[in-house]
Amino acid sequence: MLKLLLILITVIPILSVAEIHIPERIPPLAAIAQGEPMIDADIDEKGYHVAKIHDDGVYWITDNNYHSLAIVRPQGIIVVDAPEPMPFFPPTPVLTALEEVAPGVPVTHLIYTHAHTDHIGGAGAIKEKYPRVKILAHQDTKKILKRAKDPKRPEPNRKFKRDVSVRIHGVNIELSTFRDAHMKGNVFVLLPDQKVLMAVDLVYPGYVPFRRMGVAENFVDWYEGTKYLLTKDFDIFVAGHGLRLGTREDIELQIEYVDDIRNVVDSMVMDINKLNETVDLIDEQHGPYSSFTHQAKWTLFGGYLDVIAQACREELDKKYIEGENSGDNSKALAGAETFNFANCESYFVARRLGVDK
Repeated sequence: MLKLLLILITVIPILSVAEIHIPERIPPLAAIAQGEPMIDADIDEKGYHVAKIHDDGVYWITDNNYHSLAIVRPQGIIVVDAPEPMPFFPPTPVLTALEEVAPGVPVTHLIYTHAHTDHIGGAGAIKEKYPRVKILAHQDTKKILKRAKDPKRPEPNRKFKRDVSVRIHGVNIELSTFRDAHMKGNVFVLLPDQKVLMAVDLVYPGYVPFRRMGVAENFVDWYEGTKYLLTKDFDIFVAGHGLRLGTREDIELQIEYVDDIRNVVDSMVMDINKLNETVDLIDEQHGPYSSFTHQAKWTLFGGYLDVIAQACREELDKKYIEGENSGDNSKALAGAETFNFANCESYFVARRLGVDK
């Protein structure tokens, strides 16, 4: 079942609305994305990997895609996020991992980074085992989950509106937001004494951002929120996704990736030849002047989006796909062959609508 799950995780994200798009070539895993062999070995054997990432009782739990954070104290365990990678499989075995490193110690607190099911769909299992667990989240997350009424994502019983510092079991935790980075209620979790930062769905260490800039609700807030992370004082970065922990350099490289998209698209957006190219492609397939019929309005605009995104993708591929050319691929990122197009399209739409700054 584990192998099937890994296959589904790999294949399902590249489904597009119009067609199933399988890249012509899946390049070798970019060197920068690779995790440690022991992580793979643990996941093959147990379905999870748990590691102490700070001597002060801080643990990282992963299934080689999703991440949880746990701070263990004799009085209880503080957990940040409890993922459910796929709705038809059990959630990431966070409780099993915790029993391995802290047998018999209860989970007393659960912090949500945001409302998305894939990151907190396992929270219901934690609440079922520990009914008195205190769940902390931003008030916007509480509103979303109150509407959702999803037993997999229990509604928080502790909420906050503004940035707040809390002390739980003697652990200092800073909970902060940056506008609507990724989505409303998105929270960055910093352990200032241990210098551990968890910020989810903004940066993907060793990978390009997930489809359309991590399905961000607001491109500008997501982009500026990513840059905001660099103002935090941290040594260890938990990104919520990836084969390994992240670094400050991962954040900087993703900003560079997005800036490359911005520069390429900005250079094309006023080029009428891209529109003419779209017209020619449509007329070639459907007949002269068919581009300007009423029934082809969305065909024309959709095609124009695709022409810009494809031209942008071709430029990005040269730099970010492993082995794509004979030049320097030292900054190659995993998943570029799959999501360069969608990420280019995402920025072009924001640029065209004037919500890119």
